[in-house]
Amino acid sequence: MLRMTWIGALASAIAVAHAGAALAQPAYSIANAPTKVHPGEVFSVDLVLDLAGHASTGHEVSVRFTPGLLAAENAAESGAPPYKLKLSPGVRGIDNAAGVVEQFEAASFQAVSPDAPFAVGTITFRAGEVGRAEISGFFGSGAGLLDADGQAIAGVAFNGARIQVVPAPKSRSKAPKKPGSGD
Repeated sequence: MLRMTWIGALASAIAVAHAGAALAQPAYSIANAPTKVHPGEVFSVDLVLDLAGHASTGHEVSVRFTPGLLAAENAAESGAPPYKLKLSPGVRGIDNAAGVVEQFEAASFQAVSPDAPFAVGTITFRAGEVGRAEISGFFGSGAGLLDADGQAIAGVAFNGARIQVVPAPKSRSKAPKKPGSGD
């Protein structure tokens, strides 16, 4: 009886230790975003996924941005790695009026668990009106990040970016002197 109590206590301690070592939540982040741009300026950002130690069989994620202040000119998936399959020929669509780039997606028959964050895709934007713009990932209807069993992982974080669209600096050059003006 004493031996069973000791074994039970050891098992409880191991369970508590494992519970304390829970994995961090996966996160999508907008990377390489400038902090300030001028109207008409073109720049690119990366959508990066950090699985935080989780195994995953696929994902489907979209990106929203502030319409009017930003316009997406191009969006490209970074390819399938570390996933084995690219589910579509590319991003499903860009809707600048709604401020959405729809569905970067990839999958694998076998779960992947890369050691480091990886780029899911790149979006090229053109700055529009002056103001504070935001870019962030989100899951649309039926979309998500799938675990090793093909089930949605709850609590995925989305780390966006804020970009200030500021007026272009005015030229401070002096007007050329007129010939014969004596100055």
